[in-house]
Amino acid sequence: SHYGLQEIFGEGLDDQVAVQSLRDADKAPLMRYLLIINACIAAPIVEEVIFRGYLYGVLKRFTGPMFAAFIGASLFAVAHNNLPAILPLWGFALLLTLSYEGSRSLWVPIGIHAAFNTVQVFRLLESSG
Repeated sequence: SHYGLQEIFGEGLDDQVAVQSLRDADKAPLMRYLLIINACIAAPIVEEVIFRGYLYGVLKRFTGPMFAAFIGASLFAVAHNNLPAILPLWGFALLLTLSYEGSRSLWVPIGIHAAFNTVQVFRLLESSG
């Protein structure tokens, strides 16, 4: 989600599908809770295992850490399918990669990613009433 990124990068950011689904789920509480769990817990774990744990590791082995970080961040940003948010997502992915590289633990970027998504989800819920 990118709600907080609008304050930094302007109002031109479109909602990701997950954000729009969360907005639309206000009449289906179970669906809303499942979407929240997905955004705050499942997605950060799955995305970090794929992008930092696997993809970054493979790219780094064959190219080097800088190239791997830039390509991995690019793929992460593109995978979110939100063209206006591609640069903020790319920067966020670089931060996640640096946290992984510095800590040598996937739990660090998972925690950062989960915290970021949780803040964004609750800001979205707060703004939508």
